[in-house]
Amino acid sequence: MSSEVQWFIEGYFKGLGMLTRVAVNRFPFQIGRKPGINFTATSRKTSRLHAVMERRDRQLYLRDTDSPMVPMSIDVACAAKSLYPMATSCTLQISKLASFLSAVQQPQNPTVT
Repeated sequence: MSSEVQWFIEGYFKGLGMLTRVAVNRFPFQIGRKPGINFTATSRKTSRLHAVMERRDRQLYLRDTDSPMVPMSIDVACAAKSLYPMATSCTLQISKLASFLSAVQQPQNPTVT
């Protein structure tokens, strides 16, 4: 049985007092303040389009959009417009909002016995 990797961003978002999990399942996955994108951050220090995640084969990549606002960072600093491969678990920071990016293996074709 083959398995597919499902990515999630986890953190305390939108002023909620509970841990929230957001599926990263549509690509390109856009992050910023602009309404209607995949992940909307509420901080005014986040650009309208702050970063984009892309999936190539089974690997997830992050690209900072070279916004004039506080830069996106993941464990190491991102150079503007460069693609960075994401580890299966890493810290992701959008302005002052810290979150955790994780990958979970999920079966593609589960069988019932």
